[in-house]
Amino acid sequence: MGGVDKADMLKSRYEVDRKSKKWWHRIFFYFLDLCVVNAYIIYKSRSEGARLPLKQFRISVATGLIGAKNQTPKRGRPGCSKTPNKYKVTVLPKKAI
Repeated sequence: MGGVDKADMLKSRYEVDRKSKKWWHRIFFYFLDLCVVNAYIIYKSRSEGARLPLKQFRISVATGLIGAKNQTPKRGRPGCSKTPNKYKVTVLPKKAI
């Protein structure tokens, strides 16, 4: 049972514990923490050389999921596109001559 105790220890270090009225939120965050810890254990077993500590690993996973590095904020409203002439409505005269 040494592996289970170590995984629980790693999970409890930086655990995301949020109070919520929705029961499934707590389960979601529990499994999210569990997935990050399992990924960290695999990362430690496969990496050679300098390894990231758990906190830095969690931060890098979070920024990767958010995609903060690749997003650029858009400003203003989107421009209006010009409609082709075939879709324009023409006004007809009220009286026919």
